[in-house]
Amino acid sequence: MEIRSSGYRVYLKSIGMKDADRIAELANDPELAKNLYRFPSPYTRADAVRFVELAMQSLSNGTAFHLSIRLSDSDTLVGMLGIAPIDLNNKKVEMGYWLGKDYRGKGYANDACVLMMNFVFEHLNLNKIVARTWLHAEKSAKLLERLGFRKEGVLLEDEFDKDRFYDVNLYGILKSENRNKIKIEVKEIR
Repeated sequence: MEIRSSGYRVYLKSIGMKDADRIAELANDPELAKNLYRFPSPYTRADAVRFVELAMQSLSNGTAFHLSIRLSDSDTLVGMLGIAPIDLNNKKVEMGYWLGKDYRGKGYANDACVLMMNFVFEHLNLNKIVARTWLHAEKSAKLLERLGFRKEGVLLEDEFDKDRFYDVNLYGILKSENRNKIKIEVKEIR
C-alpha cells in the first residue's frame, strides 16, 4: 500500500522483510526509546523482524496500518507511522510515529501525519484520531497541536515502562476539525 500526495516530500508505504535492516538501523536510538512506550533499546534486527511480521499481518487483516515514512525523491525509509487499533464501532483510531535521528526537525513527521489523517478520515471514514505522548515528549506534543489536535487531558500513571509509571498527554482530532485536507492517492501494491 502507498499513500501519496502531489508536492509532498514524503509518502507512506507498507513494509516488508527487505525493510527490517533499515528499520533496525533507524530505531536503534536511545532517544527514541526515551519517548516511545515499550520501545526496545537497544533495538535489534530481531526486534525489527518481529515488528515487520506484525505490520504485515495487521495490514493483511485490516486491523492496523504500520507504514514506513519515505522520502519522495529517493524512496529512503526515514521512519514509521502507524494507526491501531482500528475501532469501527466508535469510528476512531490511535496514531503514533517516529523518525530516525537524522530526519527529525525537517517537517517530515508533519507531512506524514497529514497524509495519514486524510487517509483515516476520507478513505477509512473514521471520525476521530487520538494520539498519546509522554509528558516529557514536548516536540511530539507541539507537532500534534500544529496539526490541529486538541489536548483532551492527562492520564495519570497510565503507562508502565522501564520500571516506572508515566503520565500521558491524550490528544484528539475529529474529522470535522481537520484543517489539513489534501487530495491523496492510495495504491495497493503487491
